[in-house]
Amino acid sequence: MSLIPFVAINNKIVQGGWYKGVILYINNLLFAAVWGYFSYQLEFQGINTFREICYSNYSYFLINVVSMVVLILNHQLTITFEMEGEYTVKNMLSMIEHQRKINFINKGNKTQPDQEDKE
Repeated sequence: MSLIPFVAINNKIVQGGWYKGVILYINNLLFAAVWGYFSYQLEFQGINTFREICYSNYSYFLINVVSMVVLILNHQLTITFEMEGEYTVKNMLSMIEHQRKINFINKGNKTQPDQEDKE
């Protein structure tokens, strides 16, 4: 649940149906408040509320599971593009291939590594 702000960027809840996110957030706060009320009664008032705390834990867990399912069902796959510059994957692969050819030639071979595989 702590990763929701990072996941919400690529989610239809934020981009489209914002009301789902608000409902999930309010439900989460509501169940946290219910749990807090019963824990306050137990801790500071001395009232036996173990059963209520247990049931509020179950409900809090259930609302967290439902929230995660809703977030997963509304997640959008995004395609990211790498930045331009010297250390892109394409440039690094070409540098590795170039270094491989130089090493092959320095060993005394006159043919390219690709041509040797064909023979």
